[in-house]
Amino acid sequence: MADKNDEGGSDPMDEQDVKTQSPVAAEEAPEGDLRERILQALMQVYDPELGINIVDLGLVYSVDVDEGGDVDITYSLTTMGCPIGPLIEDQIRRRQRSASSRPPRFRTA
Repeated sequence: MADKNDEGGSDPMDEQDVKTQSPVAAEEAPEGDLRERILQALMQVYDPELGINIVDLGLVYSVDVDEGGDVDITYSLTTMGCPIGPLIEDQIRRRQRSASSRPPRFRTA
């Protein structure tokens, strides 16, 4: 049962209406591990307001590399309609290119 807020309604922060995903963690990447190299590169993308990289912030949910080398990155922004979203996505593209020549495909979580 959800907690009640001051007005007597349930607290929307306690409701689990959406599927939650766990963010990924970057580890030291062996030379051939493209996924880990991409994660390390994404650790150089910072939220300009918070000064924390998007991996440590938990904004990167998955980095998938298929057998052909295509890269899918699933991420979210700190807020819906974030005005710096295009800036962060551009930084993701640039940093990802340092690890792979293939352009990433993006999915938002």
